[in-house]
Amino acid sequence: MGVMREDRQSAGPVRIACFRHEGIVLSNRQRRRGLAWLAGEWELSRTDGLVLTAPAELPDLLPGQTAAVPLPFPLPSDGGEVVLTLRVRTARDEPGAPRGTAVCAPRLRLTRRQG
Repeated sequence: MGVMREDRQSAGPVRIACFRHEGIVLSNRQRRRGLAWLAGEWELSRTDGLVLTAPAELPDLLPGQTAAVPLPFPLPSDGGEVVLTLRVRTARDEPGAPRGTAVCAPRLRLTRRQG
């Protein structure tokens, strides 16, 4: 079974939290907007130096809503620890923030227990 713990959360509009081995919980921390103005990319950093990336489909959550999404990568089978980061950027030009501007990068440390 996987064990996940929150490592660091910024004050950004998107938060990620653990949901056992089935997936990750995304939260919209904004008070007035959905997530449609944002784009995301998953990044998995392993202890052996390997970094994997994949596009993140962000659900259009209303303010304060949460949704579970599947893990974008399998956890290491050797019981090693990895860091999963969700890099969130603007999906289009916004006032004062052109498309692709970094908004936040919440992350989790993930491990799989052996046995």
